[in-house]
Amino acid sequence: MDSRVQTDLSVREDASVTEATDIRTPDASNDQRGRGWIEVICGSMFSGKSEELIRRLRRAEIARQKVQVFKPRIDDRFDDNHIVSHSRQRILSQRVTTSAELYGSVAPDTHVVGIDEAQFYDDGLIEVCQRLIAEGRFTMGREVRRFEDAFAQKFGMKHAVMANSGSSANLIAVAALFHVRDRPLERGDEVIVPTYTFTATAEVVRYLGAKPVFVDCEEDTFNVGVAQVEPAITDRTKAIMPVHFAGLPCDMTSLGELARRHNLKVLDDAAHALPTRHRGRMIGNCETDATAFSFYANKTITTGEGGMLVTKNEDLARRARHMRLHGISRDVFNRFTDPKANWEYDIIAPGFKYNMTDIAAAIGLHQLPRAETFRTAREAICQAYDERLAGLPLILPAAEQPGDLHSRHLYIVRPAANARLDRMALIAALQEQNIGVSVHYKPLHRMTYWQETFGLQEGAFPNAEAIGASCISLPLFPDMSEAEIDYVVAALTELLSA
Repeated sequence: MDSRVQTDLSVREDASVTEATDIRTPDASNDQRGRGWIEVICGSMFSGKSEELIRRLRRAEIARQKVQVFKPRIDDRFDDNHIVSHSRQRILSQRVTTSAELYGSVAPDTHVVGIDEAQFYDDGLIEVCQRLIAEGRFTMGREVRRFEDAFAQKFGMKHAVMANSGSSANLIAVAALFHVRDRPLERGDEVIVPTYTFTATAEVVRYLGAKPVFVDCEEDTFNVGVAQVEPAITDRTKAIMPVHFAGLPCDMTSLGELARRHNLKVLDDAAHALPTRHRGRMIGNCETDATAFSFYANKTITTGEGGMLVTKNEDLARRARHMRLHGISRDVFNRFTDPKANWEYDIIAPGFKYNMTDIAAAIGLHQLPRAETFRTAREAICQAYDERLAGLPLILPAAEQPGDLHSRHLYIVRPAANARLDRMALIAALQEQNIGVSVHYKPLHRMTYWQETFGLQEGAFPNAEAIGASCISLPLFPDMSEAEIDYVVAALTELLSA
């Protein structure tokens, strides 16, 4: 829900978030339906208020929510029928004179109402917003719940908890481990993480006062296995955080057995791994305590920003839900839909503000059924790369083991020792031909903070260093055409052929 009440306003159905003032009307206190909420966009002239309102309303439209937009009839500065920002962004709107006319113009099936230049309306606008919210027409909460349920059902998960990023999902999982009954995590305890990963994997451990212990990866898979993890286990080790790099599953069977022998928790970072399977079982449904997925813009499905924690542990899921919104004892969805006083809650821990918007969840609901289709398309592109690059001096990605399924999030190659160009020269040459490539990743032990804080030395993680110094991520996206694949292959062939 978006709204401007000093200049713009917007309201949504079933709201459960954004700690705005509760503006339900008293006579709606027994209404069992969801309540709306309101967000005010404030600022000085030329601060971008209209542009921000337009941006938020466009997101709602992308999420296939019905949007109605209103402007005061008196405002005819730029256009009679559109809200127009100073940067010339525009959105179709309906002109009204009074707040009562606005209320009477809202259709029953509208999800989001945008109100521009709210200061030009009569005082009845406040009551109109209260009535719309109390009627449960405008939402934040229901779509998140629907997406959580759909995600859990599709992939056979028991509990799914949505957050505003994959990193947040990892963080609330780690936070929940401090309160499990069996060997809870404590400050100063150790959590084993790969050095070859994005920094979020390690930083969530550090945020909460535990100690990340870095280990090397396998040279061919880029993943951690028992050979890397077991030597790092000490009396202070409480958990392992494997990363399914590029969407290739770790050997969760062996890691799970190792964890059970040492009574360790397993939190796997599955930011790249949707949908990925290990020995026929979906990642997130293996022998782990919790798994975190990412829906960032470049992930296998996206909500723009967003993430999901899945777990079989009901207590862990409950704690994660509390921690994602300020440590509030009542579930955020329940708090705003239960007819009981919504202020009757407790703060059980210093939690976070990591709850997710309904707009993003609505996008996720439309992305989710396409996850397998997207994966199949990426698989075909990767197979084409495998076939057409086979004769070049490149180290190609490792294949999955029998019974496993690779999500194919990234396609990473490495120049062989006999290649004409090294990694940096090859990247520069590809970029000159307008081919977008990247590097995933520089190992964490080569990053200043981790290096200095934990005294990490070069040479301690030889596989990660070799990969980090040579890897190149080639273009890979579901809509990639044959012509685009051919263009990338032709460029590599020209640059690397003897």
